Amino acid sequence: MKSARPWLWLPLAFLGCEGQDVVASAQTDATVDPTEAAMPRCGDAVVDPGEQCDEGGQTETCDLDCSLPTCDVSCTCMILGIHRYMMCAEAATFDQASALCAEHGMRVVRLDSAEENTVVRDAANALQLGSFWLGATDKQTEGQWVWEDGQAFYDQMVSLKGADGTPFFNNFLLPDPADDAEQDCAWVFESASWHDEPCASGQNVVCELY
Repeated sequence: MKSARPWLWLPLAFLGCEGQDVVASAQTDATVDPTEAAMPRCGDAVVDPGEQCDEGGQTETCDLDCSLPTCDVSCTCMILGIHRYMMCAEAATFDQASALCAEHGMRVVRLDSAEENTVVRDAANALQLGSFWLGATDKQTEGQWVWEDGQAFYDQMVSLKGADGTPFFNNFLLPDPADDAEQDCAWVFESASWHDEPCASGQNVVCELY
């Protein structure tokens, strides 16, 4: 397992965006037993002994277990909007990329909108990161693409839609994804378009916390 370093805050200004401050507040319940109230509790917005942070719940800079997110020493980590990403310049297979992300409690990046697709691609370009893996495969059913969390978002036979009836976002550049059993993974090109590719190929890695 690789060593880790503290999460780094990278301002959105370098992308021409504006970040939003997260403000945590504590509420006092007068009915709580004084003894119980004196005990360290994760989520009470008070940094108690043994806690690295406590903002009353998961925020951009503090996890639910009151620990600071960690970043792989060979990667660059950032927060864009409300999402955390880790970008790593290394030639990894899809399985290696997935394992690296999981090592830090993340998954290979999931791009749910044109806006997110552009913002993440621009950030990768700023780091001179070339093509990188997309966290989706059609390993289980040829032609049906599924994110690492199990959510199907693209099917060559039917239009997949969310609960609100809106089609799921994808940025495949036709004729991709091809109906090819050997191309079960996908990557994001420098142009931000998506293309299917053999999972054993070597690509850069972008992880996301979701």
